[in-house]
Amino acid sequence: MEILRMKKMGKSGIVGIVFCVAKTCLLGATHFNLPAGTPGRQEEAETGKPALVEIGGKLYEQVVVPYTTCELFFPIDGSQPEVADVGEWSGAGYVGQDNDEAVTDWWIRVFGGNRAVELSHVGQPDILPATIMGFDRYGNPEHIIQVMREYTNFERKFWSTFRVIASTAEGRVLLYRLLIEVRRMDDTGCGCCGPDIYLSDDFWLEKEIRNFFRSVAVCYDATGYDTEQTTSEVRLRPNAYKVPRFATKTRTTEPSIIVEGLFHELRRWFCLLRNPGMQNEENAEIQLP
Repeated sequence: MEILRMKKMGKSGIVGIVFCVAKTCLLGATHFNLPAGTPGRQEEAETGKPALVEIGGKLYEQVVVPYTTCELFFPIDGSQPEVADVGEWSGAGYVGQDNDEAVTDWWIRVFGGNRAVELSHVGQPDILPATIMGFDRYGNPEHIIQVMREYTNFERKFWSTFRVIASTAEGRVLLYRLLIEVRRMDDTGCGCCGPDIYLSDDFWLEKEIRNFFRSVAVCYDATGYDTEQTTSEVRLRPNAYKVPRFATKTRTTEPSIIVEGLFHELRRWFCLLRNPGMQNEENAEIQLP
């Protein structure tokens, strides 16, 4: 039966296989790394290179979140780990344990830097290094999320809402998977999809689209609601003049952000980075615990 099936493929099937193999060679291997000096990143004292850990035959970068015993692990091949592993390696299983707030701070710092941590809650200034994790559309380092400051307290409200997400198991799993998508690179140092994602014939365009979204800005937009609208929403949309934006909308004059709406939009962002060619990104499997 297998021989017959191969015969029925014909020339078009063979051409498709050749194209797929050629595309794989062009894209090369995938890689992931955290910036040197990332708080808690285990590094060789002499070189500053990561002190890699082997788990199940694969190599991982390890982070021990400062002031905690929480360990995070990131595969250096840029792959997305299985569900059970992500629950353990993202800090999701650490929720509620000793000094869990420091783990929440770590995730906020990753996406928005020290200022984001300070704005997310009232407390001491954040003194840990805030390495830049994201990239602009040209590949230059940039914080993954920047919040526009058009309205008083809007920036604080956004990061306070983000903090709620970063303090939950589901939120940490989502942020973990997002970070892998943002920082995965190919052999040339350019961002790329994971090796398990099949890209269409327009894969170069899809790659360009996904890398346009490796950092986003958040802005307030009071337009677009009718008089019956009573809830705030968050939408991710491209902005050709700056960077992609989350636009938060409300019919009131005071900006507000709903946790569920922000989580939903972060999930859509993950789906776009994960597979930019997918027609219905809502059906992408994020595999939350």
